Formats: sequence, structure tokens, C-alpha cells
Amino acid sequence: MGKINKILEDIIEERGKSLPSDLINDIGHTVSKYAPKQASRMIRQKLRMEEVKKIVDEGEGTDIRFHKPIKLSSEETTIFGYGHIIKKNIDEARVHGFSASYIDD
Repeated sequence: MGKINKILEDIIEERGKSLPSDLINDIGHTVSKYAPKQASRMIRQKLRMEEVKKIVDEGEGTDIRFHKPIKLSSEETTIFGYGHIIKKNIDEARVHGFSASYIDD
């Protein structure tokens, strides 16, 4: 971790997940002019990681970017891949200039 990030991490840990605007201004003057944006990024990353952990632990949560609910399913689903068909089409297209396949599921 870089020196600036360590300073910002300590401030974030001490103050919590939201920094008051006067503290952000102080950070900009005392640490670096880029530090306020970096601190905001670090807070967003921390919030995203906490939400991911919650989703994994509890099976549900909220997508922090789109504000949509997320629920993990315990049911297993078998997904059939079509990679082998796509690879065959690519190989044929290289030789013949084109290729097509029909998949009927």
C-alpha cells in the first residue's frame, strides 16, 4: 500500500465510512490535491466489499451500483455450453471464409 493510501486508510478507519466535507478539504490541503478523490474511491470500494460479503454470508443484498436487490439461489443449474460449436465455426470460417450453425434447444 502506498504512503498516501495508508494515510487515507487510517483516516477512513478512524472516521468511518463517510467523511465530512471540512475533513475532505483538509485532506486536499494537507495530504495531496488528489487525496479527496482517492479517499472517496476507497470508501466506495470498502462499501462494495462489505455488501459483497453480506450477500455471500446471508444470500441476499443490494447491488450498490444499480440499487437492485440480489438474491443468491441455492438451487444448482446446469448450463450447457456452446463453446465447441463456436470454435468449430471459427475454424471453418478461417478455411472457407464463413461458417454457420443451428442450435435447437
